[in-house]
Amino acid sequence: MSVAKLTLNLQQALKMTLDSNPELELFQYQFKELEGAMTTASVKPSYQLGVELENFSGNGEYSGLDNSELTVSLSSAIELGGKLDARQQVVTANNDYLGTQKRLKTLELLSETTKRYLEVLAAQERIKLAEESVQIAQKAITIVKRRVKLGASMTAEASRAEASLAQAELTLNKEQSNYRAAQVNLASMWGELDVSSFAVQGNLYQFGKSRSLEQLLTEIQNNPSIRQYAALERIRDAELDLVRSNNQSDLNWSVGVVRNEASGDIGLKAGFSMELFTESRNQGAYQRAQAAKEQTFVSKRTALLRLQTQLAKTYQYREQSIKTTQRLEQDIIPALLSALSDSEEAYKRGRYSYFEYVLARQELIAAKRKLIDEAVAVLLFGVTIEQLIAQPLTQPAVEL
Repeated sequence: MSVAKLTLNLQQALKMTLDSNPELELFQYQFKELEGAMTTASVKPSYQLGVELENFSGNGEYSGLDNSELTVSLSSAIELGGKLDARQQVVTANNDYLGTQKRLKTLELLSETTKRYLEVLAAQERIKLAEESVQIAQKAITIVKRRVKLGASMTAEASRAEASLAQAELTLNKEQSNYRAAQVNLASMWGELDVSSFAVQGNLYQFGKSRSLEQLLTEIQNNPSIRQYAALERIRDAELDLVRSNNQSDLNWSVGVVRNEASGDIGLKAGFSMELFTESRNQGAYQRAQAAKEQTFVSKRTALLRLQTQLAKTYQYREQSIKTTQRLEQDIIPALLSALSDSEEAYKRGRYSYFEYVLARQELIAAKRKLIDEAVAVLLFGVTIEQLIAQPLTQPAVEL
């Protein structure tokens, strides 16, 4: 699907990622591999056809074939100990584990798409800020040139104002380049190359109300990276069952027909056999399977602790960024806007120097840039938390 001349929302971007990302396509072939493994696991012991010729090409009465005996037999084995079910359970457990891996990869891709979407949205905001900076610089040139014309300012101030405008224009060009790079980065999630006239919709400054850290910590069990350990434990249990079933020896049987060439008589032949001391020979495999299961259990606890720690830190970072954006929006930026207006008027009247006027402009632009950065940080921290708990943190912070 081409995104040329489109304005995307987040929901559309996520859908295109799910529909077209090649990493998800690999799973269909891995599931097919397991289908083949299940077919193999369901195969029962084969039958063997045997032919024996005895008492021939010797000496005396056994020379030639006159006194030979020909035996034609059919043999197979009867599996004991539930080996067939155990093999099938191992494949089924691996299939469940692969399903969990697919959900984990899907969550990773959706989170990455959301992050790249926010990068594009932030790039759009930075372009707006850069354009505002250019407008402020252009206005400053008009004011400075008027003062120079009146003899109230030196011509050097006009040159500095023109340099400030050039720098603002360079910043705008850079932000436009960053925007195009962010577009490419996002579109690559669904394999798109043409990103001309590609914009996204959203509001960087809507965060929603999140649940408490205590609630989020209880929900982290939903993370597929934790669930995969439960699926892996089922694999280990199935492998243990298979090892236990292999402790039981199979019953090998055979039946056949014997023909004596000398007399022409025909008789039947039957027999069975069973391996002895199978359990003792299988003890090493059992210990290995048991150790693998215990290792999975310990790995799960370690992974859960790591995710809980990451969640707690990310939550605190997000809360701090929210407080910062609130202070910037409610206190700092309004104060700097007022300061710029006052500085501009004071400079026009000769009460402020050009340096003080420029400083007021720079402080305002820097605060607005910090507001964008902190807002993006809030949203990115939110995406990380959502990836950790595998569900929405709040109502959508980006308009869909």
